[in-house]
Amino acid sequence: MKLSDRTYKEGEIALAFDILLGDALFVDRMSYNFVTPKTGDPAVFRTGSIDAFNREIGTPVMNLIAEDKYYIKRLVGEPGDTLEMRVPEDIFTNGTNLVNGVPGVLYRNGKPIDGKTAFEQNRLYAEALAKDPNATSVSGFPAYRAEGLLSNRRILKVPSKSSPGNQTGQNGYYAMGDNSTDSLDGRAWGFVPEQEIIGRAFLIYYPFTKRWGITN
Repeated sequence: MKLSDRTYKEGEIALAFDILLGDALFVDRMSYNFVTPKTGDPAVFRTGSIDAFNREIGTPVMNLIAEDKYYIKRLVGEPGDTLEMRVPEDIFTNGTNLVNGVPGVLYRNGKPIDGKTAFEQNRLYAEALAKDPNATSVSGFPAYRAEGLLSNRRILKVPSKSSPGNQTGQNGYYAMGDNSTDSLDGRAWGFVPEQEIIGRAFLIYYPFTKRWGITN
């Protein structure tokens, strides 16, 4: 993908806000000088100074992120937000609670993230998958579901400048890949410092297909 004057490869199959691997994008690098990033924004940010990696991931991922790269992910948490991965309480088999084996639903400040504001069903990508001769079925979730380091029943507090113990003095944001269980995102390396967010992807200018135009 081409971001302004930079070209990079996205590490996922595709992102669910109508952006696919190989797309060329315009990135709005001005708006965040006047307004703060918001949940649901497809934000582009630098990775070089994100040092809050979860050590459980190990050396390979650490090396992958160590150099300064440009990532595009969905913002799912703003400074001061509380994030939690929840699962249904009534899942039992033979008297055994199987909650730990069920994908969770991401809650923000006590409410599930609304698909209309952050994780809309990727109709275009679903249509493309349905045409794959190896695909047996294609389905989507009404809200974001994922498994990862933000595990079931774990609660995270997104840091703000005034958060106790925040030694960076910066606001933090939590970013995730859309509807992707394989996404290398905040579940692996923590929060994105506000100063590293450079803009919002807003226009697909190539290729000239029906996806050309403003991004969601």
